[in-house]
Amino acid sequence: MVAVDGATGEEIWRFDPGSPTSQRGIFYWANPPNGKGDRIVFTSGHELMALLASSGKLDPSFGAGGVISIADSCKVPVVVFDNTVVIAGAQRHVYGYDATSGKQLWVFHTVPEAGEFGSDTWLNPEPGASANAWSGISLDEERGIAYVPTASPKPNFMGNLNYGRNLFANCIIAIDVRTGERLWHFQELRHDIWDKDVSAPPVLTTITRAGKRIDVVAQVTKSGNTLLLDRVAGKPIFPFRLRRAPTSTIPRMRTWPYQPDVELPEPFGTQAYTLDDVTDISPESRQYILDMFEKD
Repeated sequence: MVAVDGATGEEIWRFDPGSPTSQRGIFYWANPPNGKGDRIVFTSGHELMALLASSGKLDPSFGAGGVISIADSCKVPVVVFDNTVVIAGAQRHVYGYDATSGKQLWVFHTVPEAGEFGSDTWLNPEPGASANAWSGISLDEERGIAYVPTASPKPNFMGNLNYGRNLFANCIIAIDVRTGERLWHFQELRHDIWDKDVSAPPVLTTITRAGKRIDVVAQVTKSGNTLLLDRVAGKPIFPFRLRRAPTSTIPRMRTWPYQPDVELPEPFGTQAYTLDDVTDISPESRQYILDMFEKD
């Protein structure tokens, strides 16, 4: 971890955590409630660390001498609300930790456990089945809500495993940071067998629609969709339609009968591939693709 003067490029301080840090960013915690000076908070393996932003030294008021042991590694920046640090597990689940004591306050199971809401959407979960949050989370600092996008059911591409709709895979989940309770969820794909993760941190913004200002979550996905949802209620701003999807002919491969057909905002990625799209860069290349069409 290195702090660099943005004007001169000179190094200010350097800290070696001893193991790789979070791969997709860190969190700058301004004005922490129980410490003096801003902090840099990040994960390193199965540890959560806080450095004093001014010096790069471990903050002694954070956990045990600046370090908290955590249940899972984390690839993305954490977020902090009040004194709770929210961690999206690299393997599965979302966790809340007390920044002072290091105590785990809550866990939200991205694959629901027996008796929890959504557990009936996994008909035969594989041992260790997961729906991890690898792409980043966002925080509504006024409401104390963390918005968590999730990936496809693991293992990827295996439609003959984890039968069912598979909540909370391929979802945006709104979690109350104070309690760890799910406020709402919105699932784009059902029983994803294509690894079409919700693949970016949610963008929190405000739009004007029908003369009203609405706080929204704007979420792009691997499918080329932009999901625009009310930030508090989780409802789509525009109609969200499901349509009949093709079924697989592969033995034991079960596909979900209905998948989203998003009209607005218009998809930014290609949603279909037809004979009109077959390459004509050369006769050989064109015939190669046509042969693939005939196999299907």
